[in-house]
Amino acid sequence: MNTSPSQTDDQVDSLIQALRAVHKALIEVESRTIAPDESPLALLELTATDPRFAWLRPLSRLITDVVDLRHTNREPITPSVLRDLRASVEELLPGTEVDDRFCQRYRVLIQESPDVAIAHGALRRALNQLPEPALRRR
Repeated sequence: MNTSPSQTDDQVDSLIQALRAVHKALIEVESRTIAPDESPLALLELTATDPRFAWLRPLSRLITDVVDLRHTNREPITPSVLRDLRASVEELLPGTEVDDRFCQRYRVLIQESPDVAIAHGALRRALNQLPEPALRRR
């Protein structure tokens, strides 16, 4: 798969946008029960410090890593990097061998919240624009 640097940047930007939409939808759903009356600033602090949001932190870290890659990388992002990026995101999502707190809660919220389900579908579409990850050896 040959992609130009601008196509690659667009793919990563689409992935970042989709990851942020999932993150936002998850926070909105969870905040309805955890902190329904909090201001956006207080909610931001809760997501970073409150144990009830701890399950969401792997996604927060992944978004930070992808944004850093996109905006601080001086070299063009290669197809190999795109494959690794896709693999990293897919490892976090339900349907993989990993079944941690994030996957368990995310799976439930996909079923319960149309907003989360829609954001998840957009994330899947963004991932499908990236090259398939190489098969992993065990």
